[in-house]
Amino acid sequence: MRQDTPRKITGSTVRLRLGAELHATVAGRSRGPAPNASVAALALCLARTPRLARERAGLAREVNPFADPISSRTALRQTLRRLRYWLGDGVLSITAKTIAARGTWLLDPVAESRLGAGSAYDHPFFKRIDLAPNPVPFGESRPLDGFADTVRYTASLDIDSARAVLLGARSFAQSLPLRQCRELLSLTKPHSRRDPLAFEHCELDATVHMQSGEFGEAMRAIHRGLRIATHARRHRDIVRANVWGLFLALESGDLETGRGIVSFLQPELHRHRMLVQNGMVAYHWNTGEIGQALELAKSMEGPSKGEPRLDRLHFWSNSAVLAAEAGDDGFFERALGQAEALLLPGLDAPARANLTLALAIQLRSVSPEDSVRTLLKERARYQEKGWTLHALYLSEALALSRLAAGDLSGAASTWQSASLSRRQLGCRPTPRLLAMKRRITFGEDRWSGQQSPYVDHLLVQSESADKTKAGESTWDPPN
Repeated sequence: MRQDTPRKITGSTVRLRLGAELHATVAGRSRGPAPNASVAALALCLARTPRLARERAGLAREVNPFADPISSRTALRQTLRRLRYWLGDGVLSITAKTIAARGTWLLDPVAESRLGAGSAYDHPFFKRIDLAPNPVPFGESRPLDGFADTVRYTASLDIDSARAVLLGARSFAQSLPLRQCRELLSLTKPHSRRDPLAFEHCELDATVHMQSGEFGEAMRAIHRGLRIATHARRHRDIVRANVWGLFLALESGDLETGRGIVSFLQPELHRHRMLVQNGMVAYHWNTGEIGQALELAKSMEGPSKGEPRLDRLHFWSNSAVLAAEAGDDGFFERALGQAEALLLPGLDAPARANLTLALAIQLRSVSPEDSVRTLLKERARYQEKGWTLHALYLSEALALSRLAAGDLSGAASTWQSASLSRRQLGCRPTPRLLAMKRRITFGEDRWSGQQSPYVDHLLVQSESADKTKAGESTWDPPN
């Protein structure tokens, strides 16, 4: 009698394709359609909340909503056995009480946003599942619903209280549409720099301008915040303002200003480690020292006690993109796991955008064509939202994915368009971008791992020109 032993698979990417049936591809190999409707339902439940440990009781209710508790748990055990045989052991993390998707799971919906119509599965789960982007598990309300109205209503009673609501819930505020967030920032603007939340207001204002690609406005907002923090002698806020100034300088390609800020931040590394190290990693990454950037990022051992959740989430989501770009699979898994453990359901839009980018880059090594499709879809979504900066990141990654897929003309055209967009935003190329341009221009394997002397000459000329145009640093961090 044949034993149904699950195949052992480790470190795999699981891609679920939704149509009349649910088809799976694991590590680039097709596994065919799901054995039955219950297996398909369980796979979708896990894929929609990747790496989140789901309680067996809750999964049993979702997969078998009309069965009694004992019958549903028994059915879940049988369904789990079939799922393990279908996909393999290494893609699931199973304990006595919980089940979680393990590794990278990608959900690739077809044109229909709901699977119920036209599905081959006669199962209640498929009559109510919503496959819209970033779905929220059943039984949970979408947390952004009503948040903006709450701030507006509070402002009609007391502006100071409304400001506290908006800035005290940064995860909510940063996940709002940019237009709505601008409206609420304007509505709750402090009348004095002595306001206890004046710095936080400047910081959120800067992040909205930065995401919109308005780097000049973002830098002015951070300068205001720096003056407020200096006047109030709030040293931590002075450090925060400098870290944001560093991010903005790097995005603008102003390496001279970046070097000045790094000199100021170096002594602060032991006191504000997560915050400052995030800036230091970004500096080395953008100056082309990717090995040093990885070393710095890897030296961060787990979550730092006392560091704000959003600072930790920003660090690990950035590190996931760095690791994916560097091709360091081990650190990518670690950074992705740390970031996803910090995410709040339906919130933290900037970090989710980073992780979407990281997963699409990681997918390039498995299936360049799928990476291209994912990046095209995500770029259109972020362009529609007005997230200019993330749409630009996705365009640059798209050019490299097209190159990996063998579409050389498409890669060159995409890169040229992205470079033009950066110039229109007033940005200069960093060594990291110049290295990416070299890969697009000459192909990944043209020099067999060796740089052409001609390319080196061009890069030196470009960097020298950038330094000349940068001139004196306009950033003057306080002592």
